[in-house]
Amino acid sequence: LVGAPFQNSGVATAALMAFIPYLFTTCSFTRLQACVFEGNPMSMRVLEKCRFTAEGLLRKAAFKDGKRLDIHLFGLLKEEVG
Repeated sequence: LVGAPFQNSGVATAALMAFIPYLFTTCSFTRLQACVFEGNPMSMRVLEKCRFTAEGLLRKAAFKDGKRLDIHLFGLLKEEVG
């Protein structure tokens, strides 16, 4: 989550790009995954810029603010990081 003054500044993308190699190097992860609520295209774009792949849609899988929402699932494999 990035505060309003920092949205569209590249901060989230830069932070995630720095964190991904750290996770794969220091932990025994072979895969990272992230979920994004529908209606949040900026978060989806951050993941895409960091080489995550859209893998699926969990239809009406979340309940937020009195509404059922879809969840978009993204994944990144260790071998996909350069």
